[in-house]
Amino acid sequence: MPPFDPDGIYNGIPYRVLSDHSIEAMMPGGLVKFTSRDQFAAASDQAKSNAIQPAGHTPPLESPVDYYAILTDAIRSTKQNSAQLRALVYERARFNLKREVLFGYSTMGLTDVVRQIHDFEHAVARIEAKAIHDESNVADREHSEPYRAAKSINPVQILPPQPVPPLYTGLSPEKRTDNFQANRVAEEFLRHLRFTNKFIGAALIGMAAIVGAVIITMIWPSHQVTSRIETANNSAGQTIVANSNRLDEATNSAKPQFPLPNSFGIYALSNNKLTELKSLPMAVPDPRIAISGDLRAPSTTTIADDRPSFIIFRRGLLNDAPEKIALRVIAQIARETKFVNGKAAVTEVDGVWRIRNISRELKVSPIPGQQEMVMARVDDEVSLKSGRYALVLNGVGYDFTIAGAVQSPEFCLEKFETTDGSILNQCRTRASKNGRLL
Repeated sequence: MPPFDPDGIYNGIPYRVLSDHSIEAMMPGGLVKFTSRDQFAAASDQAKSNAIQPAGHTPPLESPVDYYAILTDAIRSTKQNSAQLRALVYERARFNLKREVLFGYSTMGLTDVVRQIHDFEHAVARIEAKAIHDESNVADREHSEPYRAAKSINPVQILPPQPVPPLYTGLSPEKRTDNFQANRVAEEFLRHLRFTNKFIGAALIGMAAIVGAVIITMIWPSHQVTSRIETANNSAGQTIVANSNRLDEATNSAKPQFPLPNSFGIYALSNNKLTELKSLPMAVPDPRIAISGDLRAPSTTTIADDRPSFIIFRRGLLNDAPEKIALRVIAQIARETKFVNGKAAVTEVDGVWRIRNISRELKVSPIPGQQEMVMARVDDEVSLKSGRYALVLNGVGYDFTIAGAVQSPEFCLEKFETTDGSILNQCRTRASKNGRLL
């Protein structure tokens, strides 16, 4: 005999469901076959009543649960029977069913679990079908009610308007014709009379105007009128000329008395002439650095005036104009001294310059009527010494030279080669024949 393999446990009794829907259970007396579930349930209940029931055990389901009645009562207890509300009720009931089946009746077999779930879903389907049917009936009833209400209302009888009798209804045809002809003649007479009155009035006004003009011309002397007209014309002409002169004076006073550049750049204004300054090939070092590296490019701009002005023409300069601009001294290396075998050998150096931290400050002022130009100049009591300079703007140097013999020692350097490196010193104050300082 094959071993007993149960499908589940009901009331503590193992059982299995056969293919013909009969049930075999392992009863206390042995293996028993039941033809229906009710027989098995009754026998298991009898066997359970004879045994001691364990503590905390939940009683089994004695009869099928009417899920349709439970769900219908829950839905009817609400105010609105909507689809969303029904869905919430279904989910809540489905949750409670799972909780009861899985945890409340732990001895329920798989067949009973499937049957309970099937009954629940079948009840949900019945409720949804009935709800859809009811909603369609309500919509049809609401659609047909206005039509029935319209038919039930007694229509309002609209009567045609009563015709207004003609003006001459009570008169005979002969009298109607006579009245029409008389009225027509009277209207035409009144119209001609009004036109005649208007014409006569216009003619009288025109004649009065002509007579008045002739009388004024004859009485008022013509020469007085002419003199007054000439006086008025002369005074008006003098006023226009005076206003024009004042406008020209104001324009000339606001217009600069020196030439202005036409393109962006840095310009030197000397002897009322503009000269554009070229930028140096190297960046100008910080003023805290005493001497820069070698500069081997000569100056390309020479100015004869020792009090030049400078015009800075740049885009957007009005919002970012500097308060002061510095002029840095560019000194030339005149000679180099080397010690060979303990003896000093001096050689002349040509074409080498260094930027020094010696500077002059320029005052900056706006140019009237020019929003993108400013002018920088030295003080009126200060003159620039002859030598090479760099106008520094935003770290860029613009090179120029004040013409004349170099007399100031700050424009001259001499180089000494030592074992520790090169040393640069300022030249002495005596000038040589070629303009260099020695």
